[in-house]
Amino acid sequence: MPFINLLVIFPAIICPSSSLVFQLSEQTTEHDDDLSKQISEKEWMVSKLLILTSLNTILTFVWATLAVGLASQGNTDPVAYHLVNIVLSFLLILITSMQFKKIMHQFNLLYPNKPINLDEKNGDRAYFEKLDEGEKWMVYKAAFKAFQSLDILFVIGIIVLLGYSMLVQFTPLPTLVLTLIWLGVKIIYFVETYKFYGKFTR
Repeated sequence: MPFINLLVIFPAIICPSSSLVFQLSEQTTEHDDDLSKQISEKEWMVSKLLILTSLNTILTFVWATLAVGLASQGNTDPVAYHLVNIVLSFLLILITSMQFKKIMHQFNLLYPNKPINLDEKNGDRAYFEKLDEGEKWMVYKAAFKAFQSLDILFVIGIIVLLGYSMLVQFTPLPTLVLTLIWLGVKIIYFVETYKFYGKFTR
């Protein structure tokens, strides 16, 4: 049964993004008379792939950490299961990284005036400065909405962890770690806000 679970999870995570990457690669070799339509389709595929790979990165990282943690517990599952679980999780991390590199290459081809170079220092900040005012406003609005949602998510996370600890075995560490992360996010926000505010009050 454990091996069946792995065989189901692995393709479920990797197949959707792999299929879109393949389609995107195929599109780069086609010659469409309607160039604007072709570019629009590529933009849609690249944006969807960026979302998928971002989620896959989180899932693969969590999978790898859980696989290592599960193997260290020495439970009744066969050794081969733990070995395959760890190998598949790290293989998926490698595949996801390769996919992300391919997607970023396609992104830079679509937007040669606003390329993203994550290898250089402060590459994300350099990319942000290249955006126009409308694009910057969209980023501001999305980022602030995500920041507001964090409070609700942290409260839900703490309640779930507390309930789980009370039902199974009480341990304060997960709740404390989540609380520290919550405080860290708030501190970063306040520090950056006062730094920005200070530029206009001096």
